[in-house]
Amino acid sequence: MNEVRRHSVYFVDQMEAIGPLYDMIQKGEFVASYGARASGKSTRVDQAMFELERRVYLLKE
Repeated sequence: MNEVRRHSVYFVDQMEAIGPLYDMIQKGEFVASYGARASGKSTRVDQAMFELERRVYLLKE
């Protein structure tokens, strides 16, 4: 049996990935995240929340 190994490493700029979401939140707009299961919706929200907290925004849970 032949085994194929791929060694790929990539980097995703978090601000580029969450940019539109982050901008809408900063403007006070309503946002909704939808998409396929396991497509990164929660990850993007978590990243946006982290960035907002880092910039000293107060978040309600």
